[in-house]
Amino acid sequence: MAVLKLRGLKKRFSNKVMAVDGIDLEVRDGEFIVILGPSGAGKSTLLRLVAGLESPTEGEIWMDQRRLDALPPRDRDIAMVFQETALFPHLRVYENLGFGLQARGAKFIDVLRGVNEAALVMGLDGMLGRYPSELSGGQRRRVALGRAFLRHPKVFLLDEPLSNLDTPLRLTLRTELAGLHRKSGAGMIMVTHDQADALALADRVVVMKEGRIAQMGTPREVSEAPVDQFVANLLSPLPMVFFMARMEDHEDSRSIVLDEAMRWPPPASIPGSFGSVVLGLRPEAVVPTRADDRPKGEVVKVSWVGTTNLVTVRVGRRDVHCLAQPDETWKVGESVTPRIDYAKALWFDSGTGARLTV
Repeated sequence: MAVLKLRGLKKRFSNKVMAVDGIDLEVRDGEFIVILGPSGAGKSTLLRLVAGLESPTEGEIWMDQRRLDALPPRDRDIAMVFQETALFPHLRVYENLGFGLQARGAKFIDVLRGVNEAALVMGLDGMLGRYPSELSGGQRRRVALGRAFLRHPKVFLLDEPLSNLDTPLRLTLRTELAGLHRKSGAGMIMVTHDQADALALADRVVVMKEGRIAQMGTPREVSEAPVDQFVANLLSPLPMVFFMARMEDHEDSRSIVLDEAMRWPPPASIPGSFGSVVLGLRPEAVVPTRADDRPKGEVVKVSWVGTTNLVTVRVGRRDVHCLAQPDETWKVGESVTPRIDYAKALWFDSGTGARLTV
């Protein structure tokens, strides 16, 4: 059952910029939605519209059977956590956590019980007597999340909650966010520009571009079956490259020509006619080899990416990123023959950018 529905939501600012342009979205009860997109895609504006911090130019916001877009923020049964934690600097952690409960007239024992519960969920034991200035960035995020948790809302809104954190802390807070989601049972909408956070946390990923939804689906769907070049590049964990591609027939052979300059061993076929299309290559689709074959390239960079080497090869005037086997050693300046695994390649229409299937 959908707990939150956005229908034809638009937001145009006074400078005529259309920040949100016709969003239709349903958030199911208990669902974790992550809105992913680059800066300027309209992600935070959409969140502010749902929270009631901005008024829509057009469209409707519904929760259950109640229309929200004319209601003030306090009446929406929604809790929002901002990128900047907005803690009260003169209040200790205990007081920051319990502020909302006290403001709503909760009894002392209920405030005490709630604060202890939030501290346990967010790992704030032993910090209740500290001031925000005495906390790390990650600890302040936990306090802000705990304060939102104590509202027991139907929907949480999270604006870049993991930004500007070091990697270990980011991974820890991902786990705590997932735990908070399970514990609360509420719907969650999180905004991020980081594809790793989106893929790790979301039940569904909503990819936004220029105020509109470019694609929506499970993390696996948007990653493995992107609708176009924009989504494919955004969801690629490692650098992706695109080539104009066409098949070329010879007297007794065939090759694929990339960027009208490089001839590579061909796939069995390419989508549609043998006209020009775009070939998209993620590093996992290209393997560096020492075969005495064409096309030849030169290693220009080797980067360790956790479990293997990312080898950047310059072929002609273009750089191609390859994933090497963990036990292989490659050196800058070494000659290399990249091999394309066409089963892992992606094809796109050269005019529209839409993904094509072979």
